[in-house]
Amino acid sequence: MIRARKRTVPVALPQSDEATGSWLRGIRFSGFTMLALGLLIVAIMVLAPGLRIFVEQRNELADLRAQVSQQQEQVTKMEAERARWDDPSYLRAQARNRLFFVMPGDVSYLVINDVVVEQDDTTLVSKSIQMTETDWVQSVFNSVMVAGLSSKPADELQVVGGTDK
Repeated sequence: MIRARKRTVPVALPQSDEATGSWLRGIRFSGFTMLALGLLIVAIMVLAPGLRIFVEQRNELADLRAQVSQQQEQVTKMEAERARWDDPSYLRAQARNRLFFVMPGDVSYLVINDVVVEQDDTTLVSKSIQMTETDWVQSVFNSVMVAGLSSKPADELQVVGGTDK
């Protein structure tokens, strides 16, 4: 026997405020649901500060581990430097370079001012004497006296020679 299946065709329901809000009204809260929800909220409130402290401590621990690894690298570099200073040939080379020590029988040559200076200015110096048009000593003296003895503001004072400042 062959049975025929029934086909169901979806029907579009009208979109109204009653249709969209009906699912919210269909939710029923029991006492157990309210108790579980309250316990969940209390658990979050109790655990949140501890979780925050835990995360801060993990971040601080990661920072401290990075500092320790950096300091260990510095220690290994310093140990390598110390091992170099235990080598007699390195010690001799440093004494020669830094302190200018020499071994008995050696001759030390120290070159002072071994830099070659290039001459940029190739113009000849004039053999004639040039005379200035104003007496600069008198100008400086007048400027000091006017600045010290005048009651005018600085922007109203004139420099000897006729130019405004």
